[in-house]
Amino acid sequence: FAPLGTSMGGLSFTNEILGISRKRYRFKSTKATLQDLLKERICTVSSTVESVIILGSGPAGLTAAIYAARANLMPLMVEGDETGGQLMTTTEVENYPGFPKGIQGPELMTITRAQAERFGTRFVSRNATKVDFSSRPFRIWVGEKEYQAKAVIISTGASAKYLGLPNERKFLGRGVSA
Repeated sequence: FAPLGTSMGGLSFTNEILGISRKRYRFKSTKATLQDLLKERICTVSSTVESVIILGSGPAGLTAAIYAARANLMPLMVEGDETGGQLMTTTEVENYPGFPKGIQGPELMTITRAQAERFGTRFVSRNATKVDFSSRPFRIWVGEKEYQAKAVIISTGASAKYLGLPNERKFLGRGVSA
């Protein structure tokens, strides 16, 4: 990057929108992309403050992780105890695009998690035990370990409420649903 006013030609962007700084910069090449801007933003973030933390690992959380990771935000996902969300207890998912013959819920979540991981999502496989959103950076605790983030995506979903009937769990996905 070089400040505007230099004789380098190329594209100029106002980085204020991305929170990089209030200065204007000019890229040395016209091939610079939003990815380049986001990489610059990541490089300026302290190593102790995450760009984004995602709470929850169901379809919404994993989708957020994929998009954040593809934008080079290096998301950290706190999966919780119910990794994969309610789809982990779903048998046949017939209404998800790209699977004309349907797919099992756990298989879909495994594939989606692998995709998020492929792009750089990092995972903590425990529940968040405490949060503090009263000031920035936001603070999230997992047990005794504290994480800080510039942004938090809350995608904790829902948990089924079962009646506690005999054989209720035995027939889950076989006529009994959440």
